[in-house]
Amino acid sequence: MYGSMSDLSDKPSLIKSVQFSLPNSYHTDAIDSYNINVSGNSENELEVESFEISGANIGVSNPSSIKYQKGRLLFVGDIHGCLDEFLELMKKVGYRKGQDTLVLLGDLVGKGPSPHGVIRAAKDLGAIGVRGNHDDLVIRWFVFLHQNERTRVCLDDQDKLGEVLSDIKHSLPYHDFKIKKEHVQIARKMTKEEFEYLSNLPAMIHFKGNNTSLIAVHAGLDPRKKLSDQDSAVVMRMRNILENGEPDEKRKSGSAWFEIYNTISSNPTSSLSGESHLKSDISKNDNENKISATSSSNLIMNSDGLASYPIVFYGHDAKRGLQLHENTVGLDSGCVYGRKLSVYIYPQNEVVQVDCPGYAPVE
Repeated sequence: MYGSMSDLSDKPSLIKSVQFSLPNSYHTDAIDSYNINVSGNSENELEVESFEISGANIGVSNPSSIKYQKGRLLFVGDIHGCLDEFLELMKKVGYRKGQDTLVLLGDLVGKGPSPHGVIRAAKDLGAIGVRGNHDDLVIRWFVFLHQNERTRVCLDDQDKLGEVLSDIKHSLPYHDFKIKKEHVQIARKMTKEEFEYLSNLPAMIHFKGNNTSLIAVHAGLDPRKKLSDQDSAVVMRMRNILENGEPDEKRKSGSAWFEIYNTISSNPTSSLSGESHLKSDISKNDNENKISATSSSNLIMNSDGLASYPIVFYGHDAKRGLQLHENTVGLDSGCVYGRKLSVYIYPQNEVVQVDCPGYAPVE
């Protein structure tokens, strides 16, 4: 179980609400580069308030308003520093900055070759998104390195920084701080602007549309709790629900959280498809996607006064791969492990993917 896992976060903003509506037609011209700025009709704009993080004292920008053009909602699974594949995917779906809303489902960084490039591209593309566990770890390393006098003076010298970290490793503030992992080096090289973008990602985004409610989150939701009571550290890390109802980050015990969520939320008013049909070039494994019976039927999701349970888009679970269910869409398809990078296009309900080379060993 999590135990002290809830302390593994500098507590991002828990949830951000976004109002959206969709036009009748869409532009699908391919972009030439990721920093293209497409002008559009201001009457078709939706407004998204930026979100504020608590707990970090370094260079966090003040809340402001950002306007995006109405258009498709593009939910992208874990990128993990795979910049080339991310940009290839955006070209493949014909992403238009200012017309589509690009939603990143966390873990922009970690394991892949270009973590800083992904952050800069996301910012230039006007992407919004949620914080993943790898993002959170890098953010905490950045704060620690800049607030600790001994580490701050060594930021430009990797060898000297390594010596200091080895010297103080027994007094590091978090048990997931591993000085030989890549996160400390990503944090060391991160600019203030990159930190501000990454640290301002909330734990969840709630999209409220016409008779539609969508949630973007990195790992999952605790089905016992209403949205406003979710634990930000848990929703960045959970994978399973144990028999006692507790969320867990491991897959060894209990049931996948999305199996339980779909079981308790299935009803005719909360369907992904509506009048359109899911389109994908992925062959679904019936055994993997079958919802198993669970003894945790007492778990009731308080949906905060919503008419139906939200449809949840998430990442984090590369081992289970692409998961397309009635009320949940899992989009971590193992890009950094040499598999696929996936985007779900809403409301067309279409999955588009690009192939990826293997940058990291499979975990």
